[in-house]
Amino acid sequence: MPPTPYVKRPIIKDDAVFSFNFVPPELPHREKQLSQLHSLFGQVVRSGIPQTAFISGPVGTGKTALAKRFCAEIEEQGRLCNRNIVAELVNCRNRDTPPEILHRIITARFQEHLKERGFSVAQLLGILRGKLVKDRCHLLVVLDEANALIKRSGPDLVYNLSRFDEDAGGAQGLVSLVLVSQLNVWEFLDLATASTFRRSNTVALGPYSRDELFDILAMRARLGLHAGTWSGEVLELAAQLAASEGGDARRAIETLHAAARRAQDEGLDSILPGFIEGAAAAQSGGLPLERLDGLETTSQLVLLAVARAGRRKAFVTTGEAEKAYHVVCEERGERPVAHTQFWKHLQLLEGHGIIDKAVEKEGRSGTTTRISPHDISAEGLERMVLALLERHGGRSRG
Repeated sequence: MPPTPYVKRPIIKDDAVFSFNFVPPELPHREKQLSQLHSLFGQVVRSGIPQTAFISGPVGTGKTALAKRFCAEIEEQGRLCNRNIVAELVNCRNRDTPPEILHRIITARFQEHLKERGFSVAQLLGILRGKLVKDRCHLLVVLDEANALIKRSGPDLVYNLSRFDEDAGGAQGLVSLVLVSQLNVWEFLDLATASTFRRSNTVALGPYSRDELFDILAMRARLGLHAGTWSGEVLELAAQLAASEGGDARRAIETLHAAARRAQDEGLDSILPGFIEGAAAAQSGGLPLERLDGLETTSQLVLLAVARAGRRKAFVTTGEAEKAYHVVCEERGERPVAHTQFWKHLQLLEGHGIIDKAVEKEGRSGTTTRISPHDISAEGLERMVLALLERHGGRSRG
């Protein structure tokens, strides 16, 4: 009789639990913010009166998960109160023009078959209005990464959705709106659009602490890993590493998932602490290391300055970044470039998708440029740039 082949013990029970799109049944340490949203939008459930709000916070603070959980819960509350509430979240970085966003909302929830091209914004708004009136439906639109939409296409769609009832032919209570962004979207809006929002209707999320990250990882481990394959030690380590780089929960979850995959691939029974350390070192918050390595030293120093000035902050101004750049150059014995060249390097970094840059109103006539790392914490970006500079010995490559 041939020997029974060795079968590796599975460690991962459900990969989907670690996906960016996964919405957990509970949101550890975001209960207060979820309750705040329900309080703000209680008038929608009770009376169908539209509401607007902001959700803001740095990368990895649970903005999207909070918005998705709220969408599911407000729809359920509507059913319990015999009110037809439909909530739809659209990522504005994936769909960053008004026609794309409106088409997504209509086809996802009201009319599956609608050709993608050939409709103006006004026509799409008319189609949506007709569906809402016919179905006696209140629509909650959540625009995730709303700054990407406003930066590319302006605030017109936000204005149209926030003033939807004014062109509804007498129909009332059709659309509510939530804007989600790392930056303060209020500053991107013109006066007419801003007048439809209240600054007090802002749900602000801060970075997670080590203990909070541990609780998040423990829940994901219980849902996504087989019992006995993980320990408190590995969760503590993953939480500590993520907390030291800006409290990014997404990074912590990706680290745990990568370590679990490695342990499973190597046929082990459990995740080793060393696998967590290796996975954390390899994680780059969605930013390929090669993209930074291809930059000239001046661009890397500018990027290091942006990261340092942005520690524990959602964004920095150009002035703050340039001041930090001069300090960085002094520390490393480099001659700083002039302001015009500094600005060109910022534009280059934005073109590479490494930073986000937005011009915002300041006072009655002034403007300021706000800068933030794209899809990575400032602390994580700083560590990556420092590692590259040390690898090349700080030598100038342009």
